[in-house]
Amino acid sequence: MYLIRYKRLSQQDLVGVEYIGISKLQASMIIDDAIRNALNRIIPTKASNGRIEEKIWMLEEFIKNKPLLSHLIHHIHIYLAGRISRSNYVGKRSLVYASIVDAKIREFRRDNRLFGENFFKGYREILREIKDDAKKVFKNFNVLRDLFEDQDERKSYANLLLTTIRRNDKYRFVNTLLKAFTEKKDENKSVENLVNFTFSKILSNDLSWKNYAFTFVVGLINKGGEVNGES
Repeated sequence: MYLIRYKRLSQQDLVGVEYIGISKLQASMIIDDAIRNALNRIIPTKASNGRIEEKIWMLEEFIKNKPLLSHLIHHIHIYLAGRISRSNYVGKRSLVYASIVDAKIREFRRDNRLFGENFFKGYREILREIKDDAKKVFKNFNVLRDLFEDQDERKSYANLLLTTIRRNDKYRFVNTLLKAFTEKKDENKSVENLVNFTFSKILSNDLSWKNYAFTFVVGLINKGGEVNGES
């Protein structure tokens, strides 16, 4: 896929042509409205004293085949540190989709589906996998909201978990999360889904565990409802 921009037509010639080539993998994702809209956001990644110093357009980084996770982590870090206001915070839907898309690209390439016998089927499957994981994450958010009702406690855990992600300490992340779950009483056993997600997507996942761990941090930050127009 190519995106083409030109200034004008002159005697059937295009003047001032610019174009961006998009790989089949990226193109197969951004044709989906939900994914494209989620990535089509500009997020601050560096700020001080309430002034934004650096920001990136996630869709552009994605089209250029650049990883997104480090930008997402920086964005959450400056938000938790109070360097940007709530109005500059991108919101859970974009952050979740961006993190899962980033994870699926890593997994897709590792599985050699890019040139395997299921070449075309693989591209169709990856969209379904992204949306299935996103649904699970948003369900996790509801449980987290019920378990951690105090906002200060939520922020404390979000900071702690983000630190373990930045230090690439998967086992400390899992231990911190599971300890918090066991301290919470839940007669409806809703914690079970969180535990299962933690084991399948984080503990047994060496390649993209930080992408899924990141969604827990986002879930703790968001209390529910809409943020910047996102549900």
